[in-house]
Formats: sequence, C-alpha cells, structure tokens
Amino acid sequence: MAARLLLAEDEDTVLVTLTAVLQQEGYEVTPVHSAAEGFDALRSGSFDLIVTDMRMEHESSGLDLVAEARRMDPQAVAIVLTGYGSFPSAVEALQSGVFDYLTKPSNLDQLKASIARGLEKRQLDRAVLQAQRAEAARLVAEQHAREATLRADISAALAERGSLEDILNRCAEALVTHLQAAYARIWVLKPGEDVLELMGTAGTSTVSGPLRRTTIPMGAWLLGRAAAERRAIYSQDLPTDPLFSDRAWARREGMTCYASYPMVVEDRTIGAIALFARTMFSQETLDTMGPVAAAIGQGIERRRAEEQRNQLLVAERQARARAEAAERRLQQIVEALPEAILVVDPEGHPLLWNKATTAIIGPVGRDIDFTVLPAWRLDGTEYQRGERPLARAIRCGETVQERLLISSRTGGDKLPILANAAPIYDGEGRLLGGVSVFQDISSIRELEQQKTDFLSAAAHDLKTPLTAMKGLVQMLQRQLSSVPGLPEATAGTLAAADAATRKMAGLVDELLDVTRLEMQSELDLLIRPVDLLALVKGVVEDQRQAAERHELELRTELASLECALDRTRVERAVANLISNAIKFSPDGGEVLIEVSREEHGDGAWAVVAVTDHGVGIPASDLPRIFDRFRRAGNVRGRIAGTGIGLAYVHEIASQHGGEVQVRSQEGRGSTFVLRLPVGLS
Repeated sequence: MAARLLLAEDEDTVLVTLTAVLQQEGYEVTPVHSAAEGFDALRSGSFDLIVTDMRMEHESSGLDLVAEARRMDPQAVAIVLTGYGSFPSAVEALQSGVFDYLTKPSNLDQLKASIARGLEKRQLDRAVLQAQRAEAARLVAEQHAREATLRADISAALAERGSLEDILNRCAEALVTHLQAAYARIWVLKPGEDVLELMGTAGTSTVSGPLRRTTIPMGAWLLGRAAAERRAIYSQDLPTDPLFSDRAWARREGMTCYASYPMVVEDRTIGAIALFARTMFSQETLDTMGPVAAAIGQGIERRRAEEQRNQLLVAERQARARAEAAERRLQQIVEALPEAILVVDPEGHPLLWNKATTAIIGPVGRDIDFTVLPAWRLDGTEYQRGERPLARAIRCGETVQERLLISSRTGGDKLPILANAAPIYDGEGRLLGGVSVFQDISSIRELEQQKTDFLSAAAHDLKTPLTAMKGLVQMLQRQLSSVPGLPEATAGTLAAADAATRKMAGLVDELLDVTRLEMQSELDLLIRPVDLLALVKGVVEDQRQAAERHELELRTELASLECALDRTRVERAVANLISNAIKFSPDGGEVLIEVSREEHGDGAWAVVAVTDHGVGIPASDLPRIFDRFRRAGNVRGRIAGTGIGLAYVHEIASQHGGEVQVRSQEGRGSTFVLRLPVGLS
C-alpha cells in the first residue's frame, strides 16, 4: 500500500512539480496551498509523512502545520523546506519536532532520500510503540494474574477450616509471596475493645519467640493510625520513623519501606494489614493492597459471623436438649402423680396430660377444646359456655376449685370430680394457657353420703329420747308447781334441765338441717311474721347466762322489726353468731349486737351485726370461712368447735334470700353481718 504524503507549498509551480515527482515515486500525495488547507486535510485523513514549506504567505506557517499534526499524532514525521535557510530557522524547525530540514531549491534526490528515511523512522516508531504497548499489556496481564492468584490464595485461606490465627497466617504468606514483600503482619480489632491484636505473620525475619509487640491501641503508631483514621499510611525510612513501634527490629532486618492498610467492612473497622520491604514498593503493589485488605476484612467478618452462628446453633441444640430433658422429667413427674393433670393452650387444646387423665376422661385428642366439654354441677344443672373451671381460668384469669360432674370414660353415668384450675402466665404476664388438676371423688362422695346418713340417723335417734326427756321435765315442773314450800333450788334445777333439753334439741335440729343441706336438699322453712328485734333480745338474754366474763350490749333505734322468716332457724343462726363472738373472745370483753333496718332499691332489709374484740380470723381463711367443717387456722387445737355453725348461718341466710358477711382482722376481732329480707323474696 502506497505511503500517504501531505505536501504544503504556497508556490503553485513548486507544488505542482513536487506533486508530480513524488507521485512518480509511487507515493499518494495530497497537495495543499496553505497551512489552513493542511489543517483541514489532517482532520479528514491520516498521513505517513508531511512535507511543508516553512514560511507561507498566510497567517499560519508550516511549523504550525507540523505542530497540529504532532498534536493529533505524537509519532507524526515532518520534513520542512525553506528558501530562507539560516541556523536559527533550522534550530526552530528541529525544536518543533521536524524530522529533516532542507533548503530551496532542494535537490530532488536529497528530498527523495529524506522522505525514504522519514518513512523508515515512521515504521520504526510504530514498531517501537507496538512493542511498548505489548510490554505494557504483558505487565498489566502479569499484574492481573498476580492479583487474581493473590485473591484466589486469600479466598482459599479464608475458606479453610481451622483457627483464625492459622487462616490469617496463610493470608500473610500469600501477601508476601505475590506482592514481593519481605514481611507481612495482620492485626485484628479485639471485639468490644479499642486494641489491635496481632493474629497473622509471614516472611523472612530473625524474630524468635513472641514478637516484641502483639497489641497496639487504636490510633497509636503507624498501624493504629491507619486503623483509626481508615486510610493507608506509608513510610520510606522505617528505621528512623518515630511513629513505628519497633525501629530496632526494622534496622536489624533492613526493612526500609512500610505500608499499612485498614480493613473496613460496612463502616466498621475490622483491623489493619502491615507490609514491610527492603526496597520501595511498586505502585501496582500499593494499588493492590486496598482491595486485598477489604477482602481479608470481609473474610474475618464472615468467619466471626459463622463462629457466632455456630455458637448460637450449639447453644440452641443444648437448650433444646435441656428443654427436651426437662419435658421428659416433667412428663415423668406428671405420670407419677395420682391426680389427673391437664395443661392446655389459650384456646383450650391439650399440651400435657398423664395416664390418670385418660383414666378419667378417656383418650385425649390434640383438637379437643377442653373449655367447652359438657359438665354439670352437683345439683345436675349444666354449666353454660364460659362457666367451666378451665374456661374461667383461661378467659377470666381465675383460680377455681369446684366439685362437678363430667361424663365418665365409658360414657355412662356422670362422674363426680374435684377440679382445681388456674391460668399460666410467662415472665412478662402473657397468657400461656391453663392447668387443671382433678380427681375422681366417687369414693369420697360415698363416704360423705355414709357420714350424712349416719348423722341423719343419729340425729333422729337422739331426737326421740330428748323429746321424752323434755316432756318428763315439763310434766315434773307442772306437778311440783302446786307443792307448797318447794325449795327454789329444785325449781331452778328443773328450769336448767328444761333449758338444757331445749338447747340439745336445737343442736339436734341444727345437725339435721346441716345434713339436709349436705344432701343438696332445701329446708322446709316455716315462714311466719316475726318481730326480729324481740327474737334477738331473747337470744341475747339466753346467752348472757353463759357469758360471765363478757358484756353483751344490744343497740338499736327500732321499737320492733317485723319480718317474714322461720323463727326457729333464724333464732338458731343469731345464737350461733353471738355464741361464736363469746367463744372466740376468751379474754372476755364487750360483744356488741346491733339491729337495724336498711332500705335499698331492691327492697327493705333487716340487719343484725355482731362485733367482738377477740382473736379474729386470718386473712387467708376469710374466703372459705363459711364452708362446712372449716375452722380458722388460729383457733384449731385451741378453742373447741365443729366448723358447722357458720356454714349453718350461711345456708339459713341463703335459704331466706339473704346473706351473711364478715369483716375481720386477726388479733383485733370480727364483725359478722346477717342481712335478711323483711318480706321473703
């Protein structure tokens, strides 16, 4: 392919002649008359050589054309022709970068030879440039290969199993091998502390045993500053650098150059890398260190995350094993209990139960809602939804103890059970479910029935001789009343015997009433108009005879208090309250009996309040003080009693549509308040 020449000459004759000559030599010639035309030609194509007149009759000269050509192509070759040859002009031309300088009229052979040499130079420059580019590409490829190998070695080291120190030692070896460093150290920031700890080393060193410094505070020395300030720090005279912590070691090892790079992951400092060399680091090495430090930092972070995850997994497995062992122990404990135990979730579905549970209620399914299973009270009335003990425990947070009937395991007769139910909460008060502990009380019910039957029979058996005794005493009193001169002591004895038989008969009647109530039977009340105030006065007078150390005071603003009630049973209830006040005030003192009438929206009420200053009732006993056979803990074994008196008062009040309440403080006394409707409700 013919070489392309750009020929610039402002004399037409010379331009035409030279164009023809050069074309005959086989060149492709583009002739122009001025530097401006030459500029246009340069912009429209490329040329292998430029031949130009040095000075032309226009604003721009041939040297301007040469300058523009070399600006566009630094390897451009130019020959200058001039008719004003002088040493200064030759120097000016050569300083402009021209290849040759010829004077006019030039020898054509000389011009041809100069063009040939210029084209040879052009080819040589191109070859040199291509070689330089190839060498640069080779060096870049080698650098990329070294970087790729370094990254691969570091990635392989970070992926290996072993301790973090072993892994970072291998990373340090890779740094020394691929970056022509003499020595490398990797420091890691200790978690929770502002201290860098040496974790990896590699390279040639005469250090034996522990390194002189294994920890560096953040911000101290060259390495600490690089980590704290998160930037690379260099030193080219390490043995004299005051910020290097071990200058004696650097002098002994001949380490003159130093570079430290921070390891940063997501704005968190992980540590820093330090490289040492006996010669200056190359720019390629310095450029490589930044990404490598980041990669090692990410590897350390991943390693820590994996270790933390593994620790959590181990802790989770241990916790699960402990929980499973605890669950097994709990199940073993639950299975060993004779009582049935059932634990349910907040929806009432079973979570835990034992064999005693299935023995009573049959197979337990996970989908059963135990808050809605059929159940009945002992009197046969069915519980409504939400009334069952377990439902109340979960829905209302109540602790419940009740006797109830449930369907037996065989689906036949109803089975009586004693059930305790309570809610279960976690440490933050959130509801986890409920627990019910229950047992079959069929045998207990049978014993209670036998006891009730015995008491009923005993009461009836006692009633017969008492009735005869009372009749005989009263008959004797009538016969002796007409005997003149009868001693008063004899009359008093007969009166006492009559009172004792009446009291004994009353106790028997009370026992019969309690027996009927235990059998879930209502009493046959004999409702008549009664002056309750007169009734209370009579009871107070009777009780005064047995209260030598007590002062009984009756307070009222009423003249009378007419009510519709069963006189005998209410009289017995009031007597129980007053006798209890006397009995549980062993040191004597005042017993206050107050009678009043209250008007409420639901009608008129007769109120009898009995207050003593005796031993009182413990707060823990108050909720169940009206249960049958229940006695307060502070009097058991100290003061005689049966535990049926207050239960009787409670039942009599309920049978009349009223109520009895208590206020008490242990050691300060008690107040019992009996409220009865003036007209039977």
